[in-house]
Amino acid sequence: AGTEPMIRIMGLDPITETSQSAAGIRGATRFNQGSHGSLLDPSASPAVTAEMQGQAASLISSGGTTVVVNDPSVIQND
Repeated sequence: AGTEPMIRIMGLDPITETSQSAAGIRGATRFNQGSHGSLLDPSASPAVTAEMQGQAASLISSGGTTVVVNDPSVIQND
């Protein structure tokens, strides 16, 4: 169980920078801070909450074709 096995099984690419795909984004952003509730609760890291919300908004508003990364400092790159 867990996030990493699910990412591997689904074959998702890491998202570390703004990404676009006309076929739709298939990826996962790994954060280096925050918690599972960070999408809605900024207490662990306000910067992560802002980045998660921004990425979710860009994915939804683009119909699934774009994820905008605004703060790469909160994203795991390895």
